[in-house]
Amino acid sequence: MAYFLTTDRLGFRVMAPADLDFLAEMLSDSETMRFYPNLLDRKGAVEWLEKGLSRQHRDGYSFWLVEDQGTGIPIGQVGLLNQEVEGKIEAEIGYMLHRQYWRQGFASEAASAVRDYAFHALGKKRVISLVRPINIPSQRVALSYGAKPEKLVVWRELEHLVFALNYSKVSEGKPRVK
Repeated sequence: MAYFLTTDRLGFRVMAPADLDFLAEMLSDSETMRFYPNLLDRKGAVEWLEKGLSRQHRDGYSFWLVEDQGTGIPIGQVGLLNQEVEGKIEAEIGYMLHRQYWRQGFASEAASAVRDYAFHALGKKRVISLVRPINIPSQRVALSYGAKPEKLVVWRELEHLVFALNYSKVSEGKPRVK
């Protein structure tokens, strides 16, 4: 598979319509989606994929499919999303792994790679992650890539912590861009 970004274990690629079955399974899994307002059925997964492809076309980035490089099996989606937070557009590192891949360090590894890509390949000066206060695992991922809790906001009608990291606070790690 042709990846545009890699880590030791993971490969990142732009999602494609062929990824719908994996997305539909992941987005309808109650444990994977427990911190989201609702589960998505197949129609919702189609809309999710279409929105992601539209963002990719418009912004040059979005959620990307993350695969295990050794097997080529998709494990989740991680990427960069433009989000409006309190009237300001922020570059958010978002991550969602299928639950069978939790607690193996994949989310932290992938989020750190996206952080480096955002800073070094895209020239972003700041990245954030929006995390529900009850979502302790995602808070740990944000902390692992160097972000710190900055404030509590109401975003999409739910309280979220804004974890933020400015470029000046990042070591000079370079992403493996293909």
